[in-house]
Amino acid sequence: MQTFEDYKKFRDESVSLLRDLAQKLRVLGGESKARTIIQVAEELNKNDFRIIFCGEFKRGKSTLINAILGQKALPMKVAPCTGVITEVKYSPEPKALVHPLRGDPFKASHEDIKKYIAIQGNDAPDVSRVELCYPINICENAITLIDSPGLNEDWKRTQVSLTELNKADAVIMVLSCEMALSRSEMDFIESRLMHHNAGSFFVWNRYDAVWNDDQEIAALRSRSQSRLQKYKNQVYYLSAREALVARLRNDHPRYTRSGLPSFMNSLEQFLTEKRAVDKLYIPLNQGKRAAQYAIHVLGPRLKKLINNTREELQKESLYLREKLKEISHTKEALKELIKENIEDILNDIIETMDDFLITISQKACQDSGEITLPKAANRQERQDFLIRWYNQWLKEQLQSLGSEEFLKHIHNGFEELSQELHHEREKFHTHIQQLLGIDIRTQKTMNVDHIWTRDISYFVSSSIATRIHSSCIKPVSVSMMGLGALRAWLAGEKIDEAERITFATALFDTLQNKRSDIIRLIRHQLEESFSSIRASIDGEMQELIHDAQHQIHHAIELHSKQESISDIEEALHNIKTLYIELSERAEDA
Repeated sequence: MQTFEDYKKFRDESVSLLRDLAQKLRVLGGESKARTIIQVAEELNKNDFRIIFCGEFKRGKSTLINAILGQKALPMKVAPCTGVITEVKYSPEPKALVHPLRGDPFKASHEDIKKYIAIQGNDAPDVSRVELCYPINICENAITLIDSPGLNEDWKRTQVSLTELNKADAVIMVLSCEMALSRSEMDFIESRLMHHNAGSFFVWNRYDAVWNDDQEIAALRSRSQSRLQKYKNQVYYLSAREALVARLRNDHPRYTRSGLPSFMNSLEQFLTEKRAVDKLYIPLNQGKRAAQYAIHVLGPRLKKLINNTREELQKESLYLREKLKEISHTKEALKELIKENIEDILNDIIETMDDFLITISQKACQDSGEITLPKAANRQERQDFLIRWYNQWLKEQLQSLGSEEFLKHIHNGFEELSQELHHEREKFHTHIQQLLGIDIRTQKTMNVDHIWTRDISYFVSSSIATRIHSSCIKPVSVSMMGLGALRAWLAGEKIDEAERITFATALFDTLQNKRSDIIRLIRHQLEESFSSIRASIDGEMQELIHDAQHQIHHAIELHSKQESISDIEEALHNIKTLYIELSERAEDA
C-alpha cells in the first residue's frame, strides 16, 4: 500500500471477507463466534488513521488542519483557544455532533459549533468532544484529524490530549517559527512522545514569517537541530496559513511553496507503510483463527449432531447444560490466578521502590555536586535552572528504574502468568472438547487468541515510571522552594555538600510521604493493564460454551428444514476458501 486510497480499498475488501465469514459461521451454528467476527469487522470498518495535532495554543493547529482539509472546517482565532477534542471525519452530508460530559450526544449547526469548542474566559466547555463531519476527500479515505486543547492551558485539558495520544496513529507536534521551544513543550516531547517515536512529526509552523531571512532560517534550523536531534528526519517547516489560502484560491505554486505537500507525502508514506500493517494484521488473523475454529470444531461436531434424532438432541442439550455448569468454575479460577499475579508483581515492585527510595537521597547528593549554576543569570533564572535540573534528574532516575527494575519484574510476572493461563486454558478446552465428543487432537490446530505482546511489559513499566514522576514532581518542587538552603545556592556557581545533603533529605522525605499514593498508582496501572486479559479470557470461554449449546438447537432446526450433510460440507468448503483469502491478505498487509 502506498496511498490512503490503497488502504481504504484493502480495508473495505477485508471487512467484506470477515462479514462473509460470519455468515458462514452461522450456517454451522457458531452464532457466538459469528457475533465476534461481525464486531471485528465493524471495528475494522471504523478504524481510520487517527492523526492528532498537539501543541500549545497560538501555534496554529486549527489552521494547519484546515489547510490539510482545504477548507475552513475548524474555527480559527477563537478566544482564547480550542478547549475540547475536536474530530474531523468523513460524512456524505455536513453535520456536527456534540458529546457532552453528561447525557447523550446531540446535533448542532456548524454556525453554533464555536461556542462548544472555544474556552470562554476561565470556563471550559461542558463537552468532552465534538465531531465535525464533511464530504472531504482526504477524510473519505479513512482519515480522522483531531484538534487537541492547548498543552499549557489547563491540566485537565492536557490530560484529555494525553489520553487521545494512546489512540493516535500519528502525532503532529505543532511549533511556531516565531517562538522558542518552551519548557513545557520540551517536557511534553521528552516524557509523552517517547511511545510515539516513529509516529511523531514536528511541524515548525508560520515559516512564511522567516523564509525571506537567511539568518533567521539558519538560527531556526540550528535551534531545531539542537533540541530535536532525536527526531531530525521527522521535522518539517511550513506555513499553514499560506497553504490554506493557496488551496482556497487553487494556487498550486503557492501551495507547493507553503511546504505542506512535502509534509503530507511523508505522513502518508508512514501511515500506509507502517501503521496500516498493525491495523489490518490483527483483525485478519482473528478471521483466520475463526475459520480454523469452524473447520476443526464447529463443522465436525455439527456433522455428528445432525445424525442424531430430534429426541437424542434434546437429551444431549439437557446433559450438556448440566455438565457446562460443572466446568464453568474454571473461569473463576483463572480470574483468581490473574489477581494473584498482580499481587506478586506489585510486591516485587514495592520492594524495588523501597530500595530506590533508600538510595535516591545519596545519589541526589552525589549528582547535584556536578551542577554548575549560570554566572550571568538573575535569581529567578537560577531558581528555574535548579528546578529544571532536579525535574529532569528525577525523571531520568524514574525512567531508568522503570526500564530496568520494573520492566524485569513485570516481564517475569507476565511470562509466568502466560504459562499458567495457557495450562489452565488447555485444560478448559480439553474438558469442552471431550464433552462435545470431538477428537482432542483437533485442538492443536485451534489457535486461541493470545493477548500477550512483546511490548506490553515495556509499556506498563514505562507508564508506571511516567505516572510516578507526574505525581511527585510538584511536591518535590514545593519542598525545594521551602528550603532555606536554596537561597544560598543562588549566590555561587556550586552547591556545597551541606546544602546538597539538606535537599537530598527533603527529597527522600517528600517521596516517602508519597509512598502510599505511589503504590495505589502502580496497582491501578497493573489492574488496568490486566483488565483486557480478563475480558479476553471471559469472552473466549463464554464463546465456546455458548456455541456448544447453540449448535444443538441449530441441529434441531436443520432437522426441521431437512438440511443435509452436503449443505454443511458446502459451508465448510466456503470457509476453507475464506481462510486462504484471509491468509493471503494478512501476508499482503
